[in-house]
Amino acid sequence: VWNGLGTALANLGEYEEAKKAFEEAIRLNRKDASSYVRMGEIYFANGGLDDALNNAEHAFKIDGTNAEACLLMGLIKIEKGVYDCAIECIEKANSLRLDDPRFFIWDAYAKYLKAESSMCKGIEEKENFVFEKKRKEKYREEMFKIIRELERAKELSKMDTRKDIRAWILYLLGYFYYKCEDTFTAQERLEECVKLKSETTEKKARELLSNIWNHKINPTWWNWWLSSPVYGTRKKALFAGIVAVISFLSFIALFPQSFSFVEEHLLELTSESGQTEKITQTEENTQTEEDTQTERVIQTERAAQVNLIPYGAIIGLLILIIFSPKLESIKTEEVEIKLRSPPPVELFLSPSMMREVAKGLKQRHWQRISYV
Repeated sequence: VWNGLGTALANLGEYEEAKKAFEEAIRLNRKDASSYVRMGEIYFANGGLDDALNNAEHAFKIDGTNAEACLLMGLIKIEKGVYDCAIECIEKANSLRLDDPRFFIWDAYAKYLKAESSMCKGIEEKENFVFEKKRKEKYREEMFKIIRELERAKELSKMDTRKDIRAWILYLLGYFYYKCEDTFTAQERLEECVKLKSETTEKKARELLSNIWNHKINPTWWNWWLSSPVYGTRKKALFAGIVAVISFLSFIALFPQSFSFVEEHLLELTSESGQTEKITQTEENTQTEEDTQTERVIQTERAAQVNLIPYGAIIGLLILIIFSPKLESIKTEEVEIKLRSPPPVELFLSPSMMREVAKGLKQRHWQRISYV
């Protein structure tokens, strides 16, 4: 009862009250490993790493098959920067529960941090070219190991009802394929991630997918409009609209007589011009009716020529918009305008991002427990 109450309070974010409930559960049954794990998770969520580790270790002593205790110890080791121990603990948890893809996510993250730490160490030590090459090869091998683990997790996640877990797996796969310069596979995984429409990953997946599409794949202008994986439907609709407007305006400019409103506009201009001319003729009384008619024709032709200018300007602007994805800059004698976005930034799975992952997965983990 107390364990269930603590879990319910943890779901609501009432950690202090949940802690009291778990303490009471432990007091009543000191052999309940799950209560120690839940208590450790509360300490971990609030930054009490040592207390969290003590509870996790105690839970594992009570029940050596408790995968959640092993996972918690691994997460604490990650926070402490002891990546080898973290990997060992998470792999132990993975072996105890092969059907839970969450463990693959944390295993991949721990191995990633270890690989990044190794690369940073090599840079600081300024190794020679041979050692640097070997280190990069080792780093690449580690990335592929992580990818293999996450691909297994992707298959497992098909049977999992938690959509956010599958979304995170696909996002991480896209990220690691991108790190290994397999851009097209990265694009496929990220597209799958976006289709899931997960609140926790959709925005990040779109940003990374856009980065890959614009800077790595670097499509032609027509593919940018018609085959874009990011907001593809909107871009196709916008492209079709722009082409339709260009065609419409071009037809007006070439065949103005086909549009009655254009003729009426020209006639109004001609009429106004004629009235002005009549006033002038009356005042000065020096022009004949033939001169007036000739002047009308000239004014009509001038009006038609003037009215073609805005059409041409709009058409030119729309054509510029169509080609803008491939235009790097517009340069004149006095000014240069940069049109292309800045070069892609080097991505890194930061601890803050993974804490967000943990928050999402943990929330669903608490909810899952409450139904058990």
